[in-house]
Amino acid sequence: MGDLRFPAEGCLIEPDFLIELKANGLKASSLKNYRVAVQSLSTLGKDPRGMDKADLVRWSAELNDRCAESTAKRYRTCVKRYFKWLKNGDLNGDDYPQCVEWMESGGKKRRLPKEILSLDEIEGLAEVAERLRDEALVWAGYESGCRSGELLGLKIRDVEFDGYGGQIVVDGKTGERRIRLVESVQHLKDWLSEHPKGSDPDAPIWLSRKGGSLARWSWSRILKKLAEKGGIVKRVHPHLLRHSRATHLAAHGVNEAQLREIFGWTRDSNMPAIYVHLSGRDTDTAILNLYGIDSGSEKNGFYSGSKGSKCPRCGKSNPEGANFCNG
Repeated sequence: MGDLRFPAEGCLIEPDFLIELKANGLKASSLKNYRVAVQSLSTLGKDPRGMDKADLVRWSAELNDRCAESTAKRYRTCVKRYFKWLKNGDLNGDDYPQCVEWMESGGKKRRLPKEILSLDEIEGLAEVAERLRDEALVWAGYESGCRSGELLGLKIRDVEFDGYGGQIVVDGKTGERRIRLVESVQHLKDWLSEHPKGSDPDAPIWLSRKGGSLARWSWSRILKKLAEKGGIVKRVHPHLLRHSRATHLAAHGVNEAQLREIFGWTRDSNMPAIYVHLSGRDTDTAILNLYGIDSGSEKNGFYSGSKGSKCPRCGKSNPEGANFCNG
């Protein structure tokens, strides 16, 4: 199939996109479908980064004249996912950039809560990590709910610790936003204490072996290996951490406006409503109340920090296993 890093001259597709697809388990035949679909955009005579909705509407209309319906549908599916990666930096994310969100590509079924990671599974991923970086990355990736591009783009100066834990400042599609962290704070502190460039505020938090920012395909591969090592049979990928966090928060009473702020969804995005719907929160409460059952008496699947302990001196929470207060 050739070297993914060096596609044929004139090829429109970004090689890192193909590498990330391969890291997610796609076979050579599927990678070829993406190459061909994205290359069909060459009729527009523009670089994909400069294409807008009008360009892609024209491409889609021409596609209907040139291809069979099944082929056109496959091309749209591939191109839509490519632009999600190109514009949002997220291969498996929920939301699409404006230039392709209108595009009908056959769609996908909403993922039900059984397809998320439980807190035990997330903890299991972190526990089998051999590097402090990877352990912190799992916890921060889950608790922050960041898109891959947002998470991997963090620099040391974007982390602030305080009396309640810490915050990170991410720059996403809705602009900058602050995200509160609690459970992942000690893991972050442990990693930053050994960070090779810990004194440089502009250094990437998640360093690669070459000293730059960890690539998205590397992050996908790390999670896949951790899942195999931890005996998790689900298909684990970076977006599954975000999906799991959103489902957990929705199930535990975080409202749509708060979900929108935490996860960086735009005002017109329907994702907050989808997560509240999938969580079954409102219907569960109504049915349990009908039978006189207190729906707040059990918090299945949510890591409340009960495994940790409070410092007798300052009262700050510390994760399980911590020998010293992190305050």
